[in-house]
Amino acid sequence: MRTALAVIAGIVLLTLAYFLLWPVPVDPVAWDPPPNAGYTGAHATNQRLATLERVAVPELTGPEDLVQSPEGTLYTTSHEGVIARMEPGSDGFTPWVTLEGRPLGIDWDASADRLVVADAYEGLYAVGRDGTVTELATEADGIPIRYADDVVAASDGRLYFSDASTKFGAHEHGGTYEASLLDIMEHGGHGRILVYDPTTQVTTTLVDGLEFANGVALNPAETVLYVAETGMYRILAIPLSGSRKGAKDVFIDNLPGFPDNLSRGQDGRIWVGLVSSRRAIVDQIAPSPFVRRIIQRLPRFTRPEATRYGHVVAIDALGRVVADLQDPSGSFARTTGALEVGETLWISSLHEPDLGRLNGWQSTLR
Repeated sequence: MRTALAVIAGIVLLTLAYFLLWPVPVDPVAWDPPPNAGYTGAHATNQRLATLERVAVPELTGPEDLVQSPEGTLYTTSHEGVIARMEPGSDGFTPWVTLEGRPLGIDWDASADRLVVADAYEGLYAVGRDGTVTELATEADGIPIRYADDVVAASDGRLYFSDASTKFGAHEHGGTYEASLLDIMEHGGHGRILVYDPTTQVTTTLVDGLEFANGVALNPAETVLYVAETGMYRILAIPLSGSRKGAKDVFIDNLPGFPDNLSRGQDGRIWVGLVSSRRAIVDQIAPSPFVRRIIQRLPRFTRPEATRYGHVVAIDALGRVVADLQDPSGSFARTTGALEVGETLWISSLHEPDLGRLNGWQSTLR
């Protein structure tokens, strides 16, 4: 009997030691999230996204971002490293170029000669019309770019892009999704916004200290850069010149989900994809680094994960919600962004094998 009790006591002590002392990759920082209003007000639950049409990206998954070329060709990225495109008049995507890493955000440069790619594994790259791939930036201010996330090109040639986390690189931490969970769990301010100057070919830091820097978009005058700060449930408006250059002004905050990509639509509105609803448990443990360390020691399947909920939102220049489209069923989920193409709204996703296509969405504008 004594031997059995000793064994049980030993197991209990080892278990306690594991949950209290086992090393984890995160060093959580305490913070107080804003109260979650949930799906109320401008974000009242609706089914407006549930009727979208699926458009397959054959043999590819996770069409994270979309952009249209001047001549009307649509381009999208994938987990497999493939950039696929759909020519005008076609109804399907075909592979175009394969990169070595995980391409996320894309945009055409000012001359529309090159597709600029934020590759989460490799850095900032450009792809010429002939498919030639050119490295643009792999470090900024002496710090490696570990998680290039989204990019937007200004008319003067500058490229503004996000390095989501300088600590939890997408490649070395098991992928973009896995690394994002670690960065958000730690809440250590490792995100930054970088600027690539094509004249000097030098990349510098515009803003740092962000909680998972994600989508980027410019206002029509290109005086302000909008940035999705995923770990804070908000979008920032960053002045690009003058005495307040680099200030972190809040454009819209306390969103009901985690904001991902940004894109500019007609009339200057900004579209944002909410990749997941907020999780009550994530907010509850935010003030307690101790609890978050323990949770990180639990088996992966028991830790907080992104929810399956489809949601894209359009915001006007004053930070007001002017369109809110949801799919609570999660049939098309992990929505990363939206792109206006004429009368059609295209929806991208973190994990889906398809893109979403929605017509008639204009009737929801406020």
